[in-house]
Amino acid sequence: MRVWMSIVPGHGHFFPMVPLARALERAGHEVTFCTSESYAETVVDHGFAALGVGLDYTQGGARGEATEPEHVDSVVAHKMFVEAPPLILDDLLVRFETERPDVMLFDPWERGGIVAAEAASIPFGAVVNAIRTGLLLGRLPFDQGERMRMIQERLVQPEQDLRRQAGLDEHGRLLGESAFDRTLVLDMVPTSLAPWPRQWASHVWHPLRPETHESGGDHDWVDSLEGPVVSISLGTLFGNPGLYERVTRAALDVGASVVAVTRFDLGIEHDALTQVSWASMDRLLPKTDVFVHHGGWGSTISGLASGTPAVVLPLGSDQFNNAARLASVGGGLTVDHRRIEADLTTAIGKALEDPVYRLNAQRIGAEIAAMPGPDDVVPLVERLASDGLALRSD
Repeated sequence: MRVWMSIVPGHGHFFPMVPLARALERAGHEVTFCTSESYAETVVDHGFAALGVGLDYTQGGARGEATEPEHVDSVVAHKMFVEAPPLILDDLLVRFETERPDVMLFDPWERGGIVAAEAASIPFGAVVNAIRTGLLLGRLPFDQGERMRMIQERLVQPEQDLRRQAGLDEHGRLLGESAFDRTLVLDMVPTSLAPWPRQWASHVWHPLRPETHESGGDHDWVDSLEGPVVSISLGTLFGNPGLYERVTRAALDVGASVVAVTRFDLGIEHDALTQVSWASMDRLLPKTDVFVHHGGWGSTISGLASGTPAVVLPLGSDQFNNAARLASVGGGLTVDHRRIEADLTTAIGKALEDPVYRLNAQRIGAEIAAMPGPDDVVPLVERLASDGLALRSD
């Protein structure tokens, strides 16, 4: 079986798909990732076949086009939802004329490929690596006019244009419902974090355990850390030198050992500080007492999987929703990134001292551990490829 996995070109979209891709390969299937030409190099470096399609960009590269840190979200979103999808759609439709997969699996943020698969009658589903709000837009503006403009610009109009481009009629789905909600959804969100019951879609939604991304390199330094340990990672997209420095100084004020995972030179000399450009979270988080992060999906779920309480500083995209859900289940606290000096040290201290945060994180970690793993859901993908129909739980 030939499986194509279409993703937005960024680590936060590729790494969550890797465990399932490896499981499919173990089952004897061929896996190819469809992404931008530039990001295809990263895919190949991790041992997978890659097909370059659509706009040639990476999320990290797009970040550099933002004139101010607060503009990162809008710049990246415009590429993801407006510029890239029509080009991906065109490239895949041309590719399908000579080569077709048996089934396609999508990162739900990648919209052009989904329409291409539907137009070409290729069975498709999604691997959901986000807490769905129904719109997948992240934080909606308070102003009603601006809110409707964002929904129209990022969701409604682009899909109408894509369907017209592919020669498809307008769909009859509800606002916020995606095409894969009627085919197959492999959902990495533990039930405790889900914003609503899933019974309405139980025939196509199936749990898939999220796996903490592992990376190589020397991690012997982790074993020498003495607690309490506060680890900081603000992601590859939204973090910037000034933000990292402010967060690191606030964490050091707690009196804990601090690990700052960043490529930026923070210019801080302190006996309690360890700075590394990259860390394998499966090694670092079990030694961490509080994880300070930006609320990206990978960081949020990795912290919970290891039972580590968090202090979250959401900066954009879906991070505000992730932070809110995490706080609602008692697994961490949220701090406004504009109030780091006023609030962050206090929040970290509270997460260190109050055991309820760790107990709640451990509770959800146990829930994650009990979810079906990648090898368990391979038969669902095989059934989708053979039937091309909604998968019912029976």
